[in-house]
Amino acid sequence: MPAFLDAYPELTLDMRLSDTQFDLIEGSIDLALRNSVPEDSSLKGRKLADDRRILCASPTYLETHGTPNTPNDLSGHRLIAFQDLRARPLEGPEGQVGQFDPASARGQLIIDDGLSQKIATLAGLGISLNARWSVQ
Repeated sequence: MPAFLDAYPELTLDMRLSDTQFDLIEGSIDLALRNSVPEDSSLKGRKLADDRRILCASPTYLETHGTPNTPNDLSGHRLIAFQDLRARPLEGPEGQVGQFDPASARGQLIIDDGLSQKIATLAGLGISLNARWSVQ
């Protein structure tokens, strides 16, 4: 970034760091890095990398609330989710399929920032769906 700003001193760089999905055109956003396919087909996108996600919970949470054994078991747990509460597909290690569906869970903690979700998960507040790179 320093080299970029040095090369273009007349440019004002307005960085907005958020995991919230918002309308890029309405927000006059020139460039966005997202971990999903753009819904607006008039936008151009390029895949930069795979983003595999895994379910995470702290040992404290699992000791207190038990460990889910199948995707269907998640409905009995507190899930940490983004504001849209959209269900996301899951595939278990042995090919089981299900959903990470915060709207149908016993409880939700809604946090619209990946790092804050990670911190809440480590604190034992629930089960979250995290990118592997973030967990590492």
